[in-house]
Amino acid sequence: MGHGLDLRLFPYTSDLVVPDGLHRTRKVWLWVGGEMSAAVLAGLTDLEDLRLTFGEPPGVLTDLPELGRHQRLHSLQLDDAYGLDPENLPELPSLRHLTLNGTRRATATAVKARLKGGAVTVSVNGAKSEAWLAAHMDNPFRDWVEDSEAFGQAACAAYNRARRAVDAIAPEAPDRLDAAERALRGLVAELNVADDEHGLIDTNYREQAWAVFCDLAKRLCVPETQVTSWFDEGRRF
Repeated sequence: MGHGLDLRLFPYTSDLVVPDGLHRTRKVWLWVGGEMSAAVLAGLTDLEDLRLTFGEPPGVLTDLPELGRHQRLHSLQLDDAYGLDPENLPELPSLRHLTLNGTRRATATAVKARLKGGAVTVSVNGAKSEAWLAAHMDNPFRDWVEDSEAFGQAACAAYNRARRAVDAIAPEAPDRLDAAERALRGLVAELNVADDEHGLIDTNYREQAWAVFCDLAKRLCVPETQVTSWFDEGRRF
């Protein structure tokens, strides 16, 4: 079953189970947390096209040799797999396309060297230096630098300031809600400035900014009704 299905599972965690009855699915896109075991895919006997997106750092695909059981795998795309170990990438005789979106420069270099002269076309986008990752690995806006370095740096700096402000608010502080509002509205204000200057916050980035905003608000137990108004009031993107 599932032979003609384009299977998409977005659990956003490492707790992933492929539903029973879909063992013949050929095309799969999984959006997980910061880590996933390749053994999860063991039952997909006809897998040909796999896209794996890591929503959180470090982006590690464990049990990587398990991919070797998928002899029909033709296309492999890894998004934000910053923890990929190219030495453990198994031989995949049918592989023709390997795409790395968000990776370490050293990883990209190693993968290209290993597959050079073979049948696999390697595409790399967003390869980052160790220095950049050391400073921004945990920053949810880290990939915005791909559109503009200045824009991405501004967004990352805005998040860092907001996160520090949020973390500094004590749980028992009497002005906790007021402090939360200042920190969260401050993030929106800084993103306004970045967008005014660069004009790069599109629908995708706006949704990402909203998700980040909600995550920070959740850390402070801000009521949902206030979260929406704080984000929308004064937002120009």
